[in-house]
Amino acid sequence: MNSSFADAVAAATAIAFASSVKSTAAITRYDSERRRAALINADTAYHAYRHLHPSLPMRAAQWGAAAVSPVAPGAGRWLEHSAYGPRVRTGGRY
Repeated sequence: MNSSFADAVAAATAIAFASSVKSTAAITRYDSERRRAALINADTAYHAYRHLHPSLPMRAAQWGAAAVSPVAPGAGRWLEHSAYGPRVRTGGRY
């Protein structure tokens, strides 16, 4: 989600290229790529928020995972990593 500098550079590059070749295809491609990345970022932020501000059933799952993590390492891994949302790749450089 901290891609604002990269976004600005990519937008400026797309605009400059579109201006030089008199085509909006580069801007359309930029829009498509950034929209896809924004949707992934929003989904990831939602999952992180839900983990950090859990419902009562999720809070019970966290407490349960913490209780069994000494004997069930997967539960500890879940507690360690799930707060950051799903692991996704955008296919681009973002």
